[in-house]
Amino acid sequence: MRGTDQRPSSPRITPVFRESASLGAVIIWTTFLSTATLILRPDRLFTADFLFGDHGVNLLVADTILTGGKLYEDVAYPYGWMPAYLYAGAAGLFGNGA
Repeated sequence: MRGTDQRPSSPRITPVFRESASLGAVIIWTTFLSTATLILRPDRLFTADFLFGDHGVNLLVADTILTGGKLYEDVAYPYGWMPAYLYAGAAGLFGNGA
């Protein structure tokens, strides 16, 4: 073929790859910030306010779910069903306490 220059095409970044990479970067960044908060500012988390403030409801809800109670039937939780069951799963694996 005369006059045609066949160059190998460069790989294109698809929108799905770009979205996945962006989501991965956000997850890594939030994990870093959470870990930094735990390490650098334990006084913000490991206090009596954790048990008696709004965060104490997480312990109560997880305990209720782990002992066979039903969400919205035995205990109220204002933040939706997914965080309640995710925290209950983590509490079941690692323990439910401060």
